[in-house]
Amino acid sequence: MSWELSTEELALAVSIAGDARGANALLQSTFGPMSEDERKGRLMAAGASLAARHLLQVEEGKETSLAPTLAKVTNILIHPAFTLRYDKAKPSILDSLAYHFGHKDDLVIEHRVSQGVVHQLSEVDRERVLGQGSELFAVPPKAAGQVPDTTIARAVFDDARNRAALQPTTAQALLEGAGLSAKYAKALTEDLRRNKYQGSVMRIEYDAEGRPSSDRGFLMMQSERRTWILPILVKGEDAFISPRLAGIEEFRQATQELMN
Repeated sequence: MSWELSTEELALAVSIAGDARGANALLQSTFGPMSEDERKGRLMAAGASLAARHLLQVEEGKETSLAPTLAKVTNILIHPAFTLRYDKAKPSILDSLAYHFGHKDDLVIEHRVSQGVVHQLSEVDRERVLGQGSELFAVPPKAAGQVPDTTIARAVFDDARNRAALQPTTAQALLEGAGLSAKYAKALTEDLRRNKYQGSVMRIEYDAEGRPSSDRGFLMMQSERRTWILPILVKGEDAFISPRLAGIEEFRQATQELMN
């Protein structure tokens, strides 16, 4: 089952489900600051639209409520067990896709945002989560090689990434100094300099008050010749990167680990 909601319609659904603060944050992040009259006007119009589509139940003398199917989806959006988020960045383009996992029944809600204001929500299974990730990142059938296990301090990796464009020799030396073989340090430096996209796959968890945090996931990068998975390993207060070349099997395995 799928739903297509405007930002205002989704904000109203979230508010009715009990998260007024989240609803206001959604409106402001999309449209910027607005007066109380504008906010009420937008939500009133959204209510009329939802009611016309039988997604909002309005009965005289009773509280307004969401249709059961939309209520179930909205509750998962505001109280997920965890969220898996795909982000893919190319020059001037950011593609994002989120999957919100329910606490039971293995229910997963796919959340796409189109043109910044249209929210497409669909009930999906875990196989689609894996398939859509592979498609979004254009993961090739086979990895372009096998990188020996190497763990690089995140600070060193970020330094190499920042230097790769203008100081590739220095960037490669940093990666080699961190333990990456010369062959793959050169390949990684080349791809940090010139790539089709950079992205990430992150598992987002929530505390008792709904505040998000994430320390599990991996970075993604693709060049003309290679696709990289760059797992983020957190040990205490320190973070590390473990570079790998990826095909479908490697991507699915790394993503499945985040869903477990």
